[in-house]
Amino acid sequence: NQGLRHSLNPKQRDYEIPINALDLQISRETHTTAMLYSPRKIRAAAKQRREKDRKNEEERLNRLQMKEFKEAARLIKQQKARLAREAQVKGQERRAQEKAVKAAEREAQKQQRDSEKAIQQAQSGKHKASRPPPKPQEQRKKRVVRAARDATAEVAAEAPPSLTTRRGRIINTPGRYK
Repeated sequence: NQGLRHSLNPKQRDYEIPINALDLQISRETHTTAMLYSPRKIRAAAKQRREKDRKNEEERLNRLQMKEFKEAARLIKQQKARLAREAQVKGQERRAQEKAVKAAEREAQKQQRDSEKAIQQAQSGKHKASRPPPKPQEQRKKRVVRAARDATAEVAAEAPPSLTTRRGRIINTPGRYK
């Protein structure tokens, strides 16, 4: 039964090459598995086998080293990301704290202004009659540029007599008509 399965399985050959067999070049003309090889060919095949084993080991070590490098790079990247997150959180906390301090200062200033206003309103009377009269504002004098000792400039600098209405109000004429 097993022999039948073995012969029907196309992936298996009639004979199996042992794992540590040498890779001897078999000519295509011969159809038998029993061959005699010279010691020179056996040495060459053994040398090829050692070279192949060395290359395989070197590739395995390279893959292992690359895996370690990738792991180290991943850890460094994670650490950088963690540090960046921590710096961002610290910055947010610092800005929030500064904002709270500024808000507290503004609130304190507002309280102080409100208390000063309340004191001033309490001290000032509620009626206009109890307040002192406002100070009269001094009228500004217009500056006149005088020509170098010219009599005509002095005449032009004098203000013309003011016009009044029948009711006694002063008429201000616009500057473009003067």
